[in-house]
Amino acid sequence: MRQGGHTKELAGNAIITNTPPAMPGTVNTFYDLFDDNRATIGDLSEFTAAQRNNVLSTAAGAETVYHTAVPPGGTGGAPTHTFLQYWMFYNFSTRMFGLPIVYDSGLPDVQHEGDVEHCQIAVRLKDPARPGKKAAWITPFGATASQHYYAQTLRWDLNDGSAAANSHVQTHVEHQNNRLVVYVARGAHATYFVADNEIPVPVFASRYLGTQTMYDATAYFIYDLTVTGVVTSYALRHVAPELKTFNGRFGFFNPALTGLSANENGPAGLPHRAARISATQELNLRNNARELHNRAVRTVPPSQVAEMTIP
Repeated sequence: MRQGGHTKELAGNAIITNTPPAMPGTVNTFYDLFDDNRATIGDLSEFTAAQRNNVLSTAAGAETVYHTAVPPGGTGGAPTHTFLQYWMFYNFSTRMFGLPIVYDSGLPDVQHEGDVEHCQIAVRLKDPARPGKKAAWITPFGATASQHYYAQTLRWDLNDGSAAANSHVQTHVEHQNNRLVVYVARGAHATYFVADNEIPVPVFASRYLGTQTMYDATAYFIYDLTVTGVVTSYALRHVAPELKTFNGRFGFFNPALTGLSANENGPAGLPHRAARISATQELNLRNNARELHNRAVRTVPPSQVAEMTIP
């Protein structure tokens, strides 16, 4: 995914630099990714061509994962660990929570517009003073996947990186050729560490970070589906400035929704991407890597709290 650059023109003896405009948006701005003028505030036409092509659209076979890192001493980090964060932007979801419902017959079969999901890897360091030197790293410690309103942290086990039978019994991540395997919900965008026909989503119950619903074998009405056999290759890029600074949300705007309920308008941009930790509080995912890791550790038997909590 290319990023727009600068163009320079000579005017007499002066050099004029034309800088591409910043991504539009404030915390109260919403952008509809359909170019149909149906959004209350904003529409795809308000983005520049470069922003539309390089950030808001993803061509098949050219998917991009954006990445950031939180070293020891970094905001929200840990003294002995580096957190490698990977951010994936999704234009549209067509099968949210296992429900094949068309909400608006006048629009394409899209149930959810725009989202930035992420997965992070916690790496223990031999020498925290040199987090950039890979020779001073220890084997990855664990990984955390963001999953709609909540998240999941699991052990990174080099002795057994095999696939789990399902999400209910999973205790460690799967890895192939020493690489983490991440599953994206079919037709949706949440990230998981397992292929499972029904992964419960705690939408109507306690949908806060730390919820251990995915380990419950009880059949739920709302669920995500992940499958094996479809492998996608990604190009890795630093977080694009447009995504890093976009303060708005994607999707339609309903001014009647306020406070935390305003989240139902559409997913937040990267600066405000968060998980709920109570009925009135949220945790920013980009700036709280250690707390996110700790809050999402498995607490049901066999509990991993003692071995996986990072002080």
